[in-house]
Amino acid sequence: MMFKNTNCQEELDISVSYKMHSLLSMLKLSVKKFEAIADGSDDRNIKMAFLGISMQFRQYANELNAQLKSLKIGKTAYYSFLAPEDLFFENSDSDVFTVCEKVESAITEAYMDILQNYMSYYFLKQILRNQLEAINGAFHKMKLLNLILS
Repeated sequence: MMFKNTNCQEELDISVSYKMHSLLSMLKLSVKKFEAIADGSDDRNIKMAFLGISMQFRQYANELNAQLKSLKIGKTAYYSFLAPEDLFFENSDSDVFTVCEKVESAITEAYMDILQNYMSYYFLKQILRNQLEAINGAFHKMKLLNLILS
C-alpha cells in the first residue's frame, strides 16, 4: 500500500490563506454597505455612526491586506474568494440595525474561524484579536445607538 506524502502545514496555510482573504473581502464589502447606509440616511446620528464604523473597517481591511502582502500570503488557486454578498447587500432589510447584526455575526464568525487555527505568525494573530475586540466594541456602540433611537 502506498501512502500519499502530503504536507500538513502547507494544507493548513492554504486553509488559513483562504480564510484571511475571505475575511478581507467581507471587510471591504462591509465598508461599501455601511457607506451606502450612511448615504441613504437622513438621521445625522445614524449617518455618523455608519461612517465611523466604515472607516474602522476600511482601516482593518488595509491593515490586513498590508500584512498579507508583507508575509507573501497570496491567494491560492484552490479557492475563489467570495464573501456572501447577499448577506451584505440584501435589500429586504429596511432596518439598518438588522443589517448591522447580520454583518456582526458573519464578521465575528470569520475572525473566530481564523483565530482557532494554528498560525506561525503570532503577531498577525494578535493583530486579528485586537481588530476583533475593537469590532465587537463598535457593534456594541451600534446596539446602544439603536436602543437610544428606538
